[in-house]
Amino acid sequence: MTLRITSGDNRYTFAYAADAQTFVTVGSLPCQMVSTEVVGGFTGVTLGMFATGKGQAAFTQWRYDEH
Repeated sequence: MTLRITSGDNRYTFAYAADAQTFVTVGSLPCQMVSTEVVGGFTGVTLGMFATGKGQAAFTQWRYDEH
């Protein structure tokens, strides 16, 4: 499973691909929803991998591409 988060045009978009090539968008969020002006007191955005619950999670690769 490959997960992808992209930003552009004032939105964050979340997608996944089972074959690492054909991505399916599962949702998006306006960037201003995590801004100081909207939520107050928030000074930045942190995006990354996170797992919770019972069982195990293994992350085999992490790549950051700035375009």
